[in-house]
Amino acid sequence: MTSNQSDAELVRQFQAGEPEAFAEVSRWIERVGSSFRHRLGASWEDVVQDVLLELSRSDLSNVLSFRAYSRTVMINACIRRYQRQQVRNRISSLDEALAEAGLEPVAPAVDRLSLDTMQRVWERASLPCRRLWSLIVQGFRYDEMAELEGESAGALRVRAKRCRDRAKAERRRLEQKGQDG
Repeated sequence: MTSNQSDAELVRQFQAGEPEAFAEVSRWIERVGSSFRHRLGASWEDVVQDVLLELSRSDLSNVLSFRAYSRTVMINACIRRYQRQQVRNRISSLDEALAEAGLEPVAPAVDRLSLDTMQRVWERASLPCRRLWSLIVQGFRYDEMAELEGESAGALRVRAKRCRDRAKAERRRLEQKGQDG
């Protein structure tokens, strides 16, 4: 049996949910991502489960080497999760430093009127814009958002820019209205 045939059989068994194949693939991806285990901490098991789920749902019919493909999926998942954690950690550290200095962690330099204006801009923004902004704030990259949204990364960049431009215009309109009224 060639490696391609054995890969094809393993893929079939894995996607059919056979325990032996599932255990073997689990060992592969855990070994590949083991260098991230300490860095990811409590998120490690979530990453492993996400990768197993992604592999079980993927169309693997055109994959030449299932082992190489699963390795790539695992490494990319670990890197993405680690990057998101780093962003969250930086934000938490900044919030803690601001709190220690007696400043408001959420937006220390923004007065109440500006917060109200931002809230109104958010409420008036379209649902697709709010969804896109939420994904950006969560740390998703455009290629990841493209997969989620079913659009190209370039189209999402353009949509994000248009949403940002509309939000700026709405903010200026609200601020002008506040000054006039």
